[in-house]
Amino acid sequence: MLDQAKGSSRAFHESAAKADELTRKLSIYLSSHARQSNVPILTPAAVELSLSGRNRFYISEIDAPTARFLDKLVDSSAFVVDMTKSYDTLKIGSWLFGSERECIVEVHSPKNSMLLMRSGRAEILGRLKEAADSVKGL
Repeated sequence: MLDQAKGSSRAFHESAAKADELTRKLSIYLSSHARQSNVPILTPAAVELSLSGRNRFYISEIDAPTARFLDKLVDSSAFVVDMTKSYDTLKIGSWLFGSERECIVEVHSPKNSMLLMRSGRAEILGRLKEAADSVKGL
């Protein structure tokens, strides 16, 4: 088994080395072409692509390519919705850009159990307030 594992490991490293070489070449080509075409290249924290719904980009920094990307989103959008969430005195940004295909840009915030509990608590309290307000009128 150890001999087989060594062979598999060697084969993996050889194919990974080929993939690394191709990645470097493509990166240089795409960067050059994008720069010439004034198209931003992003390195987001994460991306969720959807074939039928909204694409999500999680941004962890604001740099020149990210700013150009946001400029292009704004320019091509019919509207922008600020969906930023507040947690105590903190805000975590989220914006919806509406066009033919909607796109959401969010500030990357790693999942945190305390943050999830606070978010759930705020949502429950908001719904309870809505229910209490609607009962007052009866």
